[in-house]
Amino acid sequence: MALLREAYQAIEDIVGKRNISENMGVRESYRNIPAQSSAHYGPSEHWTPCPQAVVLPGSTEEVQNIVRICNKYGIEFKAGSTFWATMAHIGGDNAIQLDMRRMKSVEIDSKNMTAIVEPYAIAATIQAEAMKCGLNLNIPGVGCSSSTLASSAGWAGFGPASIFMGANPENLLGAEWVLPSGEVLRTGSLGSGDGWFCG
Repeated sequence: MALLREAYQAIEDIVGKRNISENMGVRESYRNIPAQSSAHYGPSEHWTPCPQAVVLPGSTEEVQNIVRICNKYGIEFKAGSTFWATMAHIGGDNAIQLDMRRMKSVEIDSKNMTAIVEPYAIAATIQAEAMKCGLNLNIPGVGCSSSTLASSAGWAGFGPASIFMGANPENLLGAEWVLPSGEVLRTGSLGSGDGWFCG
C-alpha cells in the first residue's frame, strides 16, 4: 500500500523534499527484528513492517503538522530516535516512520544543573556539553550513542552511574510531548509556564 499522493505531498511541504523518502532501500533500512534490542542474533522471518515513507521532522511544530496530516488521511505513525529498541519502529502496514535525527539540540543550564534536550541528542553529546560546566549525567547501559530523552521518557535508563545519579526516568523534570491529536502537552513545571525546573 502506497501513501496517497496528496498525503505525501502535504508532508513533503512540511519537512522539505530532502526530509521525506519513499525509496524502497531507505524504507527497508527502518525494519527490525522484534527483539528487545537490535542485538538480536540468528535468522528470523518476523520483521517489523516496512513504513510507507520515512520522514525526518526538524521541530516540534513540524511533528505537530505531520501528526495532523496523518490523522486527516488515516495514516499511522511512530517516532524513533536512535532505534536501539524495536519499540521505536512502526507496528502496522499503513504507517510512516518518523526519524527524529534532525532534532538534536542540547542546552545546558549550569546554574540549575539541568539540560534541555531534543529526541536525538545522544548521551555522548550531552555529557560533552555538561562536562564543560563541571557536570555529568547518567548514561544508560545501552551506551553513549543512545537517546537520553528516550531512556528518560520511554524506557528504564539504568546505567553504571544510576546508583549515584538515579535512573533516567527519575531525572526527567518535564517534557514537551506531541499527542496523537497533534496538540502539545507540557508536563512538570513547564506545564505551569514557569520553565524547566521541577518535575
